[in-house]
Amino acid sequence: MNHRMFVDRLGRQFEEEVQAPVSAWSIEAGLSNKVTREGEFRPFFGATSVFPLSVEDREKCELLQFNLAALMRELAFVDPATFHITLHSFANMNNVSLDKQEVERAIASSESDVQAAFSKIRRQYAGSVIQMRALGVKTTWKEAVSLQFVPSSDADSSILLDLFAQLEEVYPLHKPYQPHVTLGYLLARPYRDTEVFRLKEAVREVNAMSMPVIALQVSDLVYQYHLDMNHYVTVYTLLDT
Repeated sequence: MNHRMFVDRLGRQFEEEVQAPVSAWSIEAGLSNKVTREGEFRPFFGATSVFPLSVEDREKCELLQFNLAALMRELAFVDPATFHITLHSFANMNNVSLDKQEVERAIASSESDVQAAFSKIRRQYAGSVIQMRALGVKTTWKEAVSLQFVPSSDADSSILLDLFAQLEEVYPLHKPYQPHVTLGYLLARPYRDTEVFRLKEAVREVNAMSMPVIALQVSDLVYQYHLDMNHYVTVYTLLDT
């Protein structure tokens, strides 16, 4: 997939989500595995690879989160210190089992291959920078509210898609890649039409703000375990491999 196709696909998905009518609203079935009805984060174990944001870029995203929270409180907002763009997820309690021990075994079975892929990426791209621009805030897969990003140029897309493809070979998810920064999660309960309308209005107001441009340093890529959707533990960095 080339840059134009990738950006066009992400742009269409973004517009479809933002323009979807209130009547089309639904909550992702697995959301209750991550948060409660009251917005408390549940234990949700798994492995992932992410680009942590720089302090400067984190602050850009935090400003949008702050304005969203002022308009819509019925969300479980994540700690801005955890802001990141996921490159690729691996075994977790959604795609393996809700049994943490089974997830741990699945992680262990692929971990050497993931580390080998990281080592290859380090040799190929350790000095590279991927510029990303935000399209705006949207609800992602009816479980999270996130800031959607696209690569800024052909070169940025080429690197990002190659990195994703290399990790997809290690742990196939068979899902299209959607770069985003999660700002918060929906509550695991039905939303009244008035709440959905208010959320969509809040998103519209936030999207009228200036959208950030951020830079992902490939050398900052990390392999992490998430204990829940608000707590991440770094196992190793790209430069450790």
